[in-house]
Formats: sequence, structure tokens, C-alpha cells
Amino acid sequence: MSKEVQLLSWTFHLPRLYILYIDSINRRVYTVHVIYIQYIRLRGETMEIILSNSSSKPIYEQIVLQIKEMIMNGELKANDPLPSMRKLAKDLHVSIITTQRAYDELSKDGFIHVIPAKGAFVSEQNKDFIREENLRRIEKQMEEICILAKQTGITKEEIEELLHLVYEEN
Repeated sequence: MSKEVQLLSWTFHLPRLYILYIDSINRRVYTVHVIYIQYIRLRGETMEIILSNSSSKPIYEQIVLQIKEMIMNGELKANDPLPSMRKLAKDLHVSIITTQRAYDELSKDGFIHVIPAKGAFVSEQNKDFIREENLRRIEKQMEEICILAKQTGITKEEIEELLHLVYEEN
């Protein structure tokens, strides 16, 4: 959550969580409807997917991004099973078409492989693929930084200096 957005209150009604935020820049109050899912995998671990109705991203894309993130950061490892499309759709209270589209996208991008009548599994990841995906994510964030910098009158040189400082700090 960005520093400009503050939590006002939250209410939990199984299986949904309603969160009330205030956007201090635009002075708008909005509610985020979040659905939590915990799926028990074979080793007894849990996978959590959080959907928000206030996101500008479609639901299938929210699912895709979160599963990709779990794979990229090692929470989901090669050959780990994923919930069936039907089970995921039921647990998330979404259409099976939505989960099918998410799995199709993940499969197309090489993150998972689907074996008919067996299920969906995390694919073996090669280092070049992971590097390329991370470069794509960095590029997207840098685009957002450039847009924000231009809107606020920050020069390219100031951004480069800031990037250098942050990079050296970490």
C-alpha cells in the first residue's frame, strides 16, 4: 500500500474482507472488497490469492500476477500442484472461465503446465526465463516512475541520481 493511502477501517465477513481506505492525494474514500482463499497443497502448505474489486486489473489478471509472484519468489516450486480450475473458481467465487483464462495465460507464459486429467503444475524455470520476466517487471515500474517524474517536473538527471543512490544503498 502506498503512503498516500491510509486504512480507515475493516470488516471481516467470511469469506470476504471489506477494507475502507482514504486516498489523501485525491481526497477520496473507497472500499476494497477482498476475497481470501487458502488452498491446502499436498505438503500441507497454503497458497493465498487476494482479489480486489476496486483494482483496475481484471480478476483473471490478478490471479495470474499473484501466482507468477509466488513462483518467482520461490513460494511455489517446480512440479508443485495447483488447485484445479473448478476448485479455484469455486473457492474464489468466480467463473470457471476466469480461472481457465488465468491458467491459459500462465501456461502460455511458461509458468505452469497443465496435464489433462491430472491437473496444473508449476513448470521448471530456467534462469534466462526468470531474468527476462524480472526485466519486464522492472521496465514496467520504470515506465511508471518516468510518468510520475514528468508529471511532477523531476528531471531525467534527478531520476538517474536517485536510482544510483537507491541501487548503491541496497
